[in-house]
Amino acid sequence: MGTSRERKVLRPPKRINGRRESRRVVSGGSAISRSHAVAIAVLVAAVLFLQPVWLEATASADAPQTRADNPGPTAPLRADYTFEPSRPVVGETVYFNATATGGQQPYNYSWDFGDGSNATGPQVTHAFASAVRFTVVLTVTDAANNTATVAKDVPVSPPLTADFTFSPTQPVVGEAVTFTATESGGSMPYTYAWAFGDGATGSGTPIIGHTYASEGTFTVTLTVTDDAGHVATKSKPVTVTPVLVADFTFSPDKPAVGETITFSGNATGGTEPYSFAWDFGDGGTASGLTATHAYASPDTYTVTLTVTDDAGHLDTSAKPVSVTAALTADFTFAPALPVVGETITFSGNATGGTEPYSFAWDFGDGGTASGATATHAYAGSDTYAVTLTVADDASHVASATKSVRVTSGIGLDFTFSPAQPVVAETISFVGTAAGGTPPYTFTWDFGDGATASGSTATHAFALSGTFNVVLTVSDSAGHVDSVTKPVSVAPALIADFGFSPTQPAIGDTVSFAGTATGGIPPLAFAWDFGDGGTATGANATHAYGAAGTYAVTFTVSDSANHVTSNVKSISVSSELAVDFSISPDTPVLGEVITFTASASGGTPPYAYLWEFGDGVAASGPTTTHAYAASGMYSVRLNVSDSEAHSAAIVISLYVAPLLNATFAYVPTLPLTFERIDFDASASGGTPPYSYVWDFGDGLGAFGPSVNHAYTAAGFYTVTLTATDSLARVVEVVQTIGVSFLLAADFTISQVFPVVGEVVNFSAEARGASPPYTFSWNFGDRSTASGPNVSHAYAATGAFTVTLVVSDSEGHSANVAKPVVVTSFLVADFTYAPEKPTVGEAILFTGAPAGATPPYVYAWTFGDGSNGTGSKISHAYATVGAFNVTLSVTDSARHRANVTIAVAVTPALTGNFTFTPNEPVAFEEIAFAANASGATPPYAFAWSFGDRETAEGANVSHAYRFAQFYPVTLTITDSAGHSLRAAQWIQIGPALAVDFSFSRTESVAGHSFAFSANASGGAAPYTYEWHFGDGAVGQGDRVNHSYADFGSAGAYQVVLTVCDSMGRCTSVTKSVRAQNPVIVAIFAEVGLAALILFTAVLRRRPRATEPA
Repeated sequence: MGTSRERKVLRPPKRINGRRESRRVVSGGSAISRSHAVAIAVLVAAVLFLQPVWLEATASADAPQTRADNPGPTAPLRADYTFEPSRPVVGETVYFNATATGGQQPYNYSWDFGDGSNATGPQVTHAFASAVRFTVVLTVTDAANNTATVAKDVPVSPPLTADFTFSPTQPVVGEAVTFTATESGGSMPYTYAWAFGDGATGSGTPIIGHTYASEGTFTVTLTVTDDAGHVATKSKPVTVTPVLVADFTFSPDKPAVGETITFSGNATGGTEPYSFAWDFGDGGTASGLTATHAYASPDTYTVTLTVTDDAGHLDTSAKPVSVTAALTADFTFAPALPVVGETITFSGNATGGTEPYSFAWDFGDGGTASGATATHAYAGSDTYAVTLTVADDASHVASATKSVRVTSGIGLDFTFSPAQPVVAETISFVGTAAGGTPPYTFTWDFGDGATASGSTATHAFALSGTFNVVLTVSDSAGHVDSVTKPVSVAPALIADFGFSPTQPAIGDTVSFAGTATGGIPPLAFAWDFGDGGTATGANATHAYGAAGTYAVTFTVSDSANHVTSNVKSISVSSELAVDFSISPDTPVLGEVITFTASASGGTPPYAYLWEFGDGVAASGPTTTHAYAASGMYSVRLNVSDSEAHSAAIVISLYVAPLLNATFAYVPTLPLTFERIDFDASASGGTPPYSYVWDFGDGLGAFGPSVNHAYTAAGFYTVTLTATDSLARVVEVVQTIGVSFLLAADFTISQVFPVVGEVVNFSAEARGASPPYTFSWNFGDRSTASGPNVSHAYAATGAFTVTLVVSDSEGHSANVAKPVVVTSFLVADFTYAPEKPTVGEAILFTGAPAGATPPYVYAWTFGDGSNGTGSKISHAYATVGAFNVTLSVTDSARHRANVTIAVAVTPALTGNFTFTPNEPVAFEEIAFAANASGATPPYAFAWSFGDRETAEGANVSHAYRFAQFYPVTLTITDSAGHSLRAAQWIQIGPALAVDFSFSRTESVAGHSFAFSANASGGAAPYTYEWHFGDGAVGQGDRVNHSYADFGSAGAYQVVLTVCDSMGRCTSVTKSVRAQNPVIVAIFAEVGLAALILFTAVLRRRPRATEPA
């Protein structure tokens, strides 16, 4: 069984030489009987009844042939073929090579390629026009017209194509570029080979990273090879530009509040065009290559320019912009209401802007000047517009204009009455003024140290002499003028008289002798003796008629009508009266004093004894004495008359020291233009004192306290002349040195320190009078002294450091400078992804804080590579832990480092397999993913190409239709890396089985011809038959006969077909066998051999007959 049998109809034998022809019918199968013979004669007769009857005879395949025209048995015809390539693509030439065995040569070969095309011959070629699984059928026909057929599936894939993308599409030097391959057609799996155009290559994965070390256009070539050896290439240019670098300038570089600043951006590298974004540090923003901005308040702002190129690269540049207060100008002038020819002092003042300042004056009359302070005198009276223009160091300009009204000068005079005054006489002074700017202020200096104010004043001089009376008039504009007139003051008219005897007795003629000093001669004298008696003349006599005490009045008048009187008492009695006078009455040390005694009453003559209180004595009514020491003395006069009566008088006398004067001035080492205060003092002599000053520079002054300022440095002789009330004079001389102005400055080692950083301050002073003292105020309530100091701030902020320098004379100068204290510089950075793999671009982003931007970044990546910039990408070529160090330096040269370990894992790799490897429709396919590298665990996402998806490492799926499907596996690790693995899967038709047989009914013992038909699945197929009677068979075409007459009936024939992948399917059909009506078997055997033939007559069963 399992081979094809040839059916023969037995015909009546022919006679050969009078004998019947003996014919042996040989067919495949097993022999019924066999024996050796030389000649065989067989006669078979059959009686046929109602149905046709076939006779089937079988004999052993190895039975000997008895005739040449009846050859022995041959091998069954078999066909096969091979084709190359085994997995062609559309349009590719496939070479088919057929082989045939068995049967009878020659063979004819007929090909059916399954796409409507045919060919003949043992070796043919064919190219398929579409991608599908074609069943190619080879039919071989031998010389005996036997056929053998073989069918095989030829999977035809789409043509292999390769393409790739890369990101970023416009990379810069040092930036990691990710290349992603896309492929289609051909036979999975694929292999990938990359050439990056700079000598570097890569292979193995469809996604790969590469970093270019230089700029240029590189041709990147991807070569994809499929599992069948097909090759596809794709080349693309990659243009690598320099690293994007942002920078900018701004003008003016020292702006003020409200001033428009023009910012000009600049970018190099990257891919044009660029976009520019500005952050001005005060909340203001702008965009564009250039931008303008004005700040509303003074401060130091950090301006940041962010440049983005056409490829999305970013770079930033940050710079501090110090904005000062708006420049303002102002000035004052004195006097406020000047007069023609008067020197006006103009003092300029500027605030805001950037020091130093320059000052330019326009006085409105064609006159100009420069400097913070200027002087000017106008030649005519008018109102002038004075303009001060101030320019700062940043070329900002501000101006101020004020009106100056200039008037004519002041005219003044005064009169006094009486014109010939005497000491102690009240003099009336009347001042007059004109011109200038009323109202006026009148100030009087009477030359004796006394002063007064008002247009009228009165004064009495205490001493005689000629006094220069000065009237000083100031108008409302502050103009001052003065006039001086001498006033001659005669001594005060003094009347005195004596009489003798001084103590007359009743009736005694008393001689009165009058004396007068001072006044204006001639003099007139008048006496009133107190008892009603009078007299005239300088001398007079009078006798009293009664004892008592009488007031004698002596009156003297001069030609200027000054009148004075002197009244003395005269005692007319017998008692002794004593008195004495002293001249001068206010003596000084060493001055000769005249003592004059007087006695009355009693009985002259008198004897006089003087005791001066210093141990010295004298006699006589008049005596002189000079004291050797100043002090208070008790002078005693003892008088005795001739009657030995005595009387004494004691008078206290103060002897003043010699007239002495001194003066002091502050400061003792003055500077040019500095006010010096002079204070004089006098002692001794007889107050009050008057003071006259000579400053040695042609100028002078009056009074005990005056001030003066020198306009040039040098040494000056200052002379003070002091005069007391008795015209005693003393002169004091001192030399004064005048120095240049004191100037101070200092330097700061770090104007942008961080908290806790030691800042060194170095002072410098010049001018004035060394040595200097240095006092520091650091603006945080801390102080220090000395020329060189250091200080560390405990908190952030803007502090004003003030240095005050004082010289040995107490002059001081100060200077202030800002110090901006920032927080500690802290270096930090982030990187993404956090769990990178080999070849993956890692973006490192610096994130420093504190100190003073902008920052400078220096990177070391731990693999020998370095870099700069706030943002930088880097890809590692090997697995490992790398210490990445970022060194940050701020604009004040502070530096901070941070090191972070970056763990680099192997690149994510993965793929998948599936079984069976030649699946068919509706068959469950087991997909198994595998992954390694990167950071487990992994997530697996499947796309089966038929809109169905799944997740997990091991999944299964069944397709409904036979065609090619792209299966894509996306592998994602826990760090977010992803990898795509794709394969084409060809789904063949499901295995379909059917069979046919030559007749549906037959008589028992007669064979059925069964022909199987299988499609789908994976050829070649195996066939197994179960005939329902316990017999089995194999092969796609088999014959089977049910063995004997007892086997008639219905049989279930089961065909089971299995393909090369082990898939099996079965189909069952019924056949029916029936006993024959008549069977006749006979044989004629001749000669020496006997061959037993069994003839079987079978009637075709009827479908309606029971089994």
